[in-house]
Amino acid sequence: LEAEPADPLAAERDRLDALLADLDAKIRRTAQQVVNGIIDEDDARALNAPLLDQREQARLSRAALPSAAPLPTVEQIDPDAFRAAVLEAWHDRPLEDRRRALDKVVDEVRLSPGGVHIRYGASGYHGHAPPGPP
Repeated sequence: LEAEPADPLAAERDRLDALLADLDAKIRRTAQQVVNGIIDEDDARALNAPLLDQREQARLSRAALPSAAPLPTVEQIDPDAFRAAVLEAWHDRPLEDRRRALDKVVDEVRLSPGGVHIRYGASGYHGHAPPGPP
């Protein structure tokens, strides 16, 4: 069985969240050192300046990541727009990717003088074959 590929956006969100938490902890430690009299405020500002810059950059990067949109329901899908989007995405894919995708849903393709018969697999498309090419 193939492992499901990890979501790169979720991984990047997690990485940035961990970075922000780490930077916040370092900034708080410096503030606590001022409170405890270990360092003075000027030293704390100098120590925290690059950390604050890094935190702001990480915060902006986190905010710029696209958020996952919920999947539309069947009632919300415009069939013509959906078909056009699938066709556009299909034609942009390399031939090898198209072949692997078809292998997952098509069990048999039979050519005859009368046309083409496509039998879809049990895990693939259910229902009538759509008109025209995929």
